Amino acid sequence: MNPFNRFRLFHWLFVLVFLAAYFSGDDGELLHVWLGYGLVAILAARTLFALVRAKGFPALLPLFRATHSVQVTVSRLLVIALIFAASVTTVTGLVMVDNARALGIAAGHMVTPAYADSDDVARLFSCEVEELHKIAANTTLLIAVAHVGFLFVFRRRFAIYMIPGLGTARAKGRGGRMPSGVPTSGA
Repeated sequence: MNPFNRFRLFHWLFVLVFLAAYFSGDDGELLHVWLGYGLVAILAARTLFALVRAKGFPALLPLFRATHSVQVTVSRLLVIALIFAASVTTVTGLVMVDNARALGIAAGHMVTPAYADSDDVARLFSCEVEELHKIAANTTLLIAVAHVGFLFVFRRRFAIYMIPGLGTARAKGRGGRMPSGVPTSGA
């Protein structure tokens, strides 16, 4: 598989799992939790791909150069903001869930009578983390919308090549060549 197509597939997998988790929300319960685990796995794999410099996957945290245009800089800042917001969303999600019970490792946890008073503190902490999780998820979605909008306005070629079928059809019209500037290696 073409390195760029691997990246595109990975990108759409992340988008679809995030949207499924976002829209399943509180009503999804266990489905929402497992989709969250999927996002953790996708982010971990993406980090691994960046560390081993897998072909087709650009650096996770892009470099800034004085020769870059304002558009490239803004695009890269949006990517960094997306990574940060998605990371906060997944970490707060992991903190909120009784992971052992969700994974079927052990029965639900029990609070011993000696620690019963600290349960109020745990509930207060849980509410704060849940609120942060919701804010981070909404922020991730807003940044993603800004990212897509920005690409379609200022870097349309990149956006079109991320859409399955559209980018490859346009490349076939050019003799199968990708236009210059579309990432095809891990550089």
